Amino acid sequence: MKTLIPSLLILFSISSFSQPYLPMLEEGNVWNTVTYNYPDPATITNRTYEITGQEVIDGINYFTFNAACMMREENGKEYAYSQGIKEILFDFTLEVGDEIILDPLTAYNCYEIGGIYIQGEPITVSNFSTQFLAGADRKVIELEYDGQAAETWVEGIGTLNGFVPFGFTNFDSS
Repeated sequence: MKTLIPSLLILFSISSFSQPYLPMLEEGNVWNTVTYNYPDPATITNRTYEITGQEVIDGINYFTFNAACMMREENGKEYAYSQGIKEILFDFTLEVGDEIILDPLTAYNCYEIGGIYIQGEPITVSNFSTQFLAGADRKVIELEYDGQAAETWVEGIGTLNGFVPFGFTNFDSS
């Protein structure tokens, strides 16, 4: 009995304070990006993006940014909306082996598909882990294309290539 009660208390404290998903979109969140544009003239651009409010579209709340797109999240997925198009940008429910196929014909103000993504080929989840980043344990999803590392998504933050995924983004650069 002496070991049962402390064990139950430890299990209760662990389960009561764990957070299964860290939201990315919350009032007051700010993202800073640094973009290197080339070839001539080469420029470095610092940009700050922040949630500026909310807008209701078809009965669904979207967060507005100081950019041309709006976003919302639901059940570990980040959705974007612009010019009448709704699309998933991130899916933190993916598991190793799951594939994403991007349609370059639906690119809009939030991103432009470029590089390897423009071919419409599948991008595969190669690994996921939990890492302590920015003061919290976050799910990190690594994606690959044709056996090569292509992208890394970080729960509650976005991608290591900028705020939104898929290589080249109007949201992150000019």
